[in-house]
Amino acid sequence: MRPDWDKIKIFTDGSSSYKDGSGAWAFRLIWKDEVRKEKMGPKWNTTVNEMELTAILEAIKTLKCNVKRSYMATIYSDSQYCVNVLTKWWPRWERNNWITATGKPVGNKELIQEIIAAKNIRTSLGHAIRFRWVRGHNGNEHNERADQLAGSARRSLVKIGR
Repeated sequence: MRPDWDKIKIFTDGSSSYKDGSGAWAFRLIWKDEVRKEKMGPKWNTTVNEMELTAILEAIKTLKCNVKRSYMATIYSDSQYCVNVLTKWWPRWERNNWITATGKPVGNKELIQEIIAAKNIRTSLGHAIRFRWVRGHNGNEHNERADQLAGSARRSLVKIGR
Protein backbone atom coordinates (compact mmCIF):
# COMPACT_ATOMS: atom_id res chain seq x y z
CA MET A 1 0.00 0.00 0.00
CA ARG A 2 1.35 3.40 -0.98
CA PRO A 3 1.85 5.77 1.96
CA ASP A 4 0.26 8.69 0.09
CA TRP A 5 -3.08 6.91 -0.37
CA ASP A 6 -6.10 8.07 1.57
CA LYS A 7 -7.41 5.13 3.57
CA ILE A 8 -11.13 4.46 3.57
CA LYS A 9 -12.95 1.75 5.51
CA ILE A 10 -16.44 0.65 4.58
CA PHE A 11 -18.53 -1.79 6.59
CA THR A 12 -21.39 -3.42 4.70
CA ASP A 13 -24.30 -5.65 5.63
CA GLY A 14 -27.42 -7.17 4.19
CA SER A 15 -30.62 -8.39 5.80
CA SER A 16 -33.54 -10.47 4.59
CA SER A 17 -36.52 -12.35 5.95
CA TYR A 18 -37.51 -15.72 4.55
CA LYS A 19 -41.01 -15.23 5.99
CA ASP A 20 -42.09 -12.30 3.87
CA GLY A 21 -39.28 -11.76 1.34
CA SER A 22 -38.33 -8.35 2.70
CA GLY A 23 -34.70 -7.31 2.61
CA ALA A 24 -32.31 -4.40 2.85
CA TRP A 25 -28.68 -3.43 2.51
CA ALA A 26 -26.54 -0.85 4.30
CA PHE A 27 -23.03 0.48 4.60
CA ARG A 28 -21.00 2.80 6.79
CA LEU A 29 -18.02 4.70 5.34
CA ILE A 30 -15.14 5.84 7.55
CA TRP A 31 -12.43 8.22 6.34
CA LYS A 32 -9.79 9.83 8.54
CA ASP A 33 -11.23 7.99 11.55
CA GLU A 34 -14.62 9.70 11.18
CA VAL A 35 -17.92 8.32 9.95
CA ARG A 36 -18.52 10.21 6.71
CA LYS A 37 -21.52 8.44 5.24
CA GLU A 38 -24.20 5.90 6.07
CA LYS A 39 -26.59 4.63 3.44
CA MET A 40 -29.26 1.94 3.27
CA GLY A 41 -31.99 0.70 0.99
CA PRO A 42 -34.85 -1.82 1.16
CA LYS A 43 -36.07 -4.37 -1.40
CA TRP A 44 -38.87 -6.92 -1.67
CA ASN A 45 -38.44 -10.49 -2.94
CA THR A 46 -34.74 -10.83 -2.25
CA THR A 47 -32.17 -12.99 -0.50
CA VAL A 48 -29.53 -12.21 2.06
CA ASN A 49 -26.75 -12.88 -0.49
CA GLU A 50 -28.30 -10.40 -2.91
CA MET A 51 -28.55 -7.78 -0.15
CA GLU A 52 -24.96 -8.41 1.05
CA LEU A 53 -23.68 -8.00 -2.53
CA THR A 54 -25.87 -4.93 -3.11
CA ALA A 55 -24.39 -3.28 -0.02
CA ILE A 56 -20.90 -3.82 -1.45
CA LEU A 57 -21.91 -2.47 -4.87
CA GLU A 58 -23.55 0.61 -3.39
CA ALA A 59 -20.46 1.23 -1.26
CA ILE A 60 -18.20 1.06 -4.31
CA LYS A 61 -20.50 3.39 -6.26
CA THR A 62 -20.09 5.93 -3.46
CA LEU A 63 -16.31 6.00 -3.99
CA LYS A 64 -15.47 8.82 -6.33
CA CYS A 65 -13.51 8.00 -9.47
CA ASN A 66 -11.99 11.38 -10.23
CA VAL A 67 -10.36 12.45 -6.98
CA LYS A 68 -6.95 14.12 -6.99
CA ARG A 69 -5.51 11.73 -4.41
CA SER A 70 -5.55 7.97 -4.72
CA TYR A 71 -7.31 5.94 -2.08
CA MET A 72 -7.18 2.45 -0.66
CA ALA A 73 -10.70 1.37 0.24
CA THR A 74 -11.12 -1.68 2.40
CA ILE A 75 -14.63 -3.06 2.27
CA TYR A 76 -15.54 -5.24 5.23
CA SER A 77 -18.35 -7.79 5.04
CA ASP A 78 -19.51 -10.32 7.58
CA SER A 79 -20.47 -12.58 4.66
CA GLN A 80 -17.73 -15.10 3.95
CA TYR A 81 -19.66 -15.97 0.79
CA CYS A 82 -19.33 -12.41 -0.56
CA VAL A 83 -15.66 -12.08 0.31
CA ASN A 84 -14.88 -15.45 -1.30
CA VAL A 85 -16.90 -14.58 -4.41
CA LEU A 86 -15.06 -11.28 -4.87
CA THR A 87 -11.56 -12.48 -3.98
CA LYS A 88 -11.41 -16.11 -5.17
CA TRP A 89 -14.36 -17.59 -7.04
CA TRP A 90 -15.50 -15.17 -9.72
CA PRO A 91 -12.53 -15.60 -12.15
CA ARG A 92 -13.11 -19.37 -12.32
CA TRP A 93 -16.84 -18.87 -12.75
CA GLU A 94 -16.20 -16.38 -15.55
CA ARG A 95 -13.89 -18.86 -17.33
CA ASN A 96 -16.62 -21.51 -16.96
CA ASN A 97 -19.35 -19.28 -18.44
CA TRP A 98 -20.72 -18.51 -14.99
CA ILE A 99 -21.32 -22.12 -14.03
CA THR A 100 -20.32 -23.34 -10.56
CA ALA A 101 -18.21 -26.40 -9.81
CA THR A 102 -21.47 -28.30 -9.17
CA GLY A 103 -22.70 -27.45 -12.68
CA LYS A 104 -25.33 -24.90 -11.62
CA PRO A 105 -25.61 -21.31 -12.86
CA VAL A 106 -24.02 -18.75 -10.54
CA GLY A 107 -26.61 -16.89 -8.47
CA ASN A 108 -26.51 -13.08 -8.60
CA LYS A 109 -24.22 -13.23 -11.65
CA GLU A 110 -25.17 -9.75 -12.92
CA LEU A 111 -24.64 -8.20 -9.50
CA ILE A 112 -21.21 -9.81 -9.15
CA GLN A 113 -20.25 -8.64 -12.64
CA GLU A 114 -21.37 -5.11 -11.78
CA ILE A 115 -19.25 -5.10 -8.61
CA ILE A 116 -16.17 -6.31 -10.49
CA ALA A 117 -16.69 -3.70 -13.23
CA ALA A 118 -17.13 -0.86 -10.71
CA LYS A 119 -14.01 -1.99 -8.84
CA ASN A 120 -12.01 -2.23 -12.08
CA ILE A 121 -12.98 1.30 -13.16
CA ARG A 122 -11.62 2.71 -9.93
CA THR A 123 -8.53 0.51 -10.02
CA SER A 124 -7.74 1.66 -13.58
CA LEU A 125 -7.75 5.25 -12.28
CA GLY A 126 -5.11 4.49 -9.63
CA HIS A 127 -7.31 3.62 -6.67
CA ALA A 128 -7.38 0.30 -4.85
CA ILE A 129 -10.26 -1.67 -3.38
CA ARG A 130 -9.91 -4.79 -1.31
CA PHE A 131 -12.42 -7.01 0.42
CA ARG A 132 -12.03 -8.35 3.96
CA TRP A 133 -14.16 -10.56 6.15
CA VAL A 134 -15.14 -9.36 9.62
CA ARG A 135 -16.91 -11.59 12.12
CA GLY A 136 -20.49 -10.41 12.50
CA HIS A 137 -22.16 -9.70 15.82
CA ASN A 138 -18.78 -9.68 17.53
CA GLY A 139 -18.64 -6.18 18.98
CA ASN A 140 -17.17 -4.29 15.99
CA GLU A 141 -19.04 -0.98 16.27
CA HIS A 142 -19.04 -0.26 12.54
CA ASN A 143 -20.22 -3.76 11.56
CA GLU A 144 -22.89 -3.59 14.26
CA ARG A 145 -24.06 -0.21 12.95
CA ALA A 146 -24.29 -1.50 9.35
CA ASP A 147 -26.35 -4.41 10.69
CA GLN A 148 -28.66 -1.99 12.54
CA LEU A 149 -29.11 0.16 9.43
CA ALA A 150 -29.96 -2.84 7.22
CA GLY A 151 -32.37 -4.21 9.81
CA SER A 152 -34.05 -0.83 10.19
CA ALA A 153 -34.47 -0.43 6.43
CA ARG A 154 -35.97 -3.91 6.16
CA ARG A 155 -38.37 -3.32 9.05
CA SER A 156 -39.50 0.02 7.58
CA LEU A 157 -40.31 -1.79 4.33
CA VAL A 158 -42.43 -4.31 6.20
CA LYS A 159 -44.32 -1.52 8.01
CA ILE A 160 -45.40 0.15 4.78
CA GLY A 161 -46.29 -3.15 3.13
CA ARG A 162 -46.06 -4.17 -0.49
